[in-house]
Amino acid sequence: MIERLQALERRLAGHSKQEWVTQEIGKMRAGIRGESSLDYHLHFIKEDYYKLNSIRLLGGDYYFQMDCLLVNEKRIILIEVKHMDGELHYDDSSHQLLQVKDGCKKAYPDPLLQVKRQAHQLEKGIKTHSLPYIPIEPYVVFTHPSAILSSSHPRVFPSDYLPFKLNADNDQHCKSVWTEQEQHLFIKKCEQSHAPYSYDVFQRFQLKDDDLLQGVLCDNCSTVTMDKVYGGWKCSKCESFSKDAHFTAMKDYYLLIGDTISNQELRRFLRLKSRDTARQLMIDMNIKPIGRTRNIRWDLKSKFVQ
Repeated sequence: MIERLQALERRLAGHSKQEWVTQEIGKMRAGIRGESSLDYHLHFIKEDYYKLNSIRLLGGDYYFQMDCLLVNEKRIILIEVKHMDGELHYDDSSHQLLQVKDGCKKAYPDPLLQVKRQAHQLEKGIKTHSLPYIPIEPYVVFTHPSAILSSSHPRVFPSDYLPFKLNADNDQHCKSVWTEQEQHLFIKKCEQSHAPYSYDVFQRFQLKDDDLLQGVLCDNCSTVTMDKVYGGWKCSKCESFSKDAHFTAMKDYYLLIGDTISNQELRRFLRLKSRDTARQLMIDMNIKPIGRTRNIRWDLKSKFVQ
């Protein structure tokens, strides 16, 4: 999803909605950084666990996404990761998380209630697979190194405390509940049922196809399109040259508009005049054709799906 938003950000250079897209990318990157920094602390857990990151499952009528799952034969650790800076105050009596940053105060929904709901939905899902009951322990951890956290709740704390908490509680979970086979079955079901989060970016940001910049964008100038010249592309502003600048443009088209393209659509998007030039670009990129003669379309999935 972040790759699609980055393509949209490129194609909205100078547009009033670009800042909105940039903010969404920032939120996603913060989440990724938080989950990555958590991995370091997980190395200090004494027990062995299977780890699943960012698993999104259907629970009844609604999907729920879990930042991190640790699974072994005794218990499941369900972790909600928050990568937020500033002064953070968690109050379990008012069920709010308050952030004070740059002189502004902002309230967020209770993250512990959120992860408890996820634990409830996960427990129901486990029952549908006829697996034995296993304890599910929800935690909220804060990963930003400069955050100042105020929390008295035993399940809400900075991420570096997590291994010490789990190691201390280990003696309370001395009995195995699942066999190795049952653990593997649970992991397999999670991976098979995982539905990555995605949405229609045009609907989300209230955009139309015409809002997108067309053409091959210059890496140096960003908003300036390049002209097709012999052997590659040349920027009309900075005069930089590239042999394969159209690769990024084609991937942008694939991510934002569609997974197949006709010769006419290709010429319009890349601002090409020659039908033969457009066709040769597809051949040189090893993009597979679909159909024959003038109705031919080019399968962009054959190039960009790994």
